[in-house]
Amino acid sequence: MSQRSANHYFQVKRGRTKEVAGSLRLTYALSTNILRRQKNDQAHRAGLNGLNCESSNPACCLTRRSPLRSPWGVSATFSIPDPSRDVVGATTLQGEEIGTAWTRRFTECDTRNSVDGVLVKHKCSDDPNRNSVVLLVKNNVIFYDAKMGLDRDGSAHARLRKGTDQPETSLRYPTQGAASMDADRVPYIVVPNGFVDRTRHATPGDVAAVIHDNQLAFAVVGDIGLPYKIGEGSVRLHELLGHSVCRTRTATGDCDEAQESSIKQGVLYFVFLGTAFELKSGLTAKNIGERINALGSRHWQRLQESKRSR
Repeated sequence: MSQRSANHYFQVKRGRTKEVAGSLRLTYALSTNILRRQKNDQAHRAGLNGLNCESSNPACCLTRRSPLRSPWGVSATFSIPDPSRDVVGATTLQGEEIGTAWTRRFTECDTRNSVDGVLVKHKCSDDPNRNSVVLLVKNNVIFYDAKMGLDRDGSAHARLRKGTDQPETSLRYPTQGAASMDADRVPYIVVPNGFVDRTRHATPGDVAAVIHDNQLAFAVVGDIGLPYKIGEGSVRLHELLGHSVCRTRTATGDCDEAQESSIKQGVLYFVFLGTAFELKSGLTAKNIGERINALGSRHWQRLQESKRSR
């Protein structure tokens, strides 16, 4: 997202977080001391209601200027769920714990439907995040676990303004018209705004490996979501993981009716930071699937090799 002014197709859809404008201020209370030192209360208020700020705006992007931070240098070990161990090639995963504050936020929302004591409009208890850790592992890879809800943004269904789905996604094609990702055809994940911090952040276009049970699928960071929810995937990603969500399809193959059924827990996400730059050149709706798979396979193999070389 930080490259948006230089790469016009990495756009954050407008109005995505207007509904949480009243609570987003307190959402960043964990970095209150930083905000106070900067004495930017006015800029803070101005930046609450949008993820679409421009770099020329001094009130731009709170998440870049005052992100949630966790103590660095703390080593942590994550125990891989039994069904996924063969795919991961390990029983445990070690890394640097960089998202303690995020995990606390997700857990509070899961249990209390609040962020820093302030009730949120979109309850987490209806579809809990179930995040236990955020790690920085070898090769500049962010790992986290969560559930996987359904995101239909950018699909034909969303473009017809059916339900609450948005017609646009944060990631766009670098072509005339800057079309959004189609959730029915592109395997993508959604990450929270500002995740994880200003030096390690998932960018629209970064490629990811997503694992559930014994299934591995490659995806792209395609959308930016609410800053207190984590774990969403497109219709296509659900299908690649063997989770059927589409009840009926149109003659053109678009998902007309989907069941709002999440994978409740145990989904493993590996985001390969910086791969957006490898993906973007010449990206089209025709080649995006092939490019995601090629990049994902290459970086997944590198991660596997780095684990064996420990």
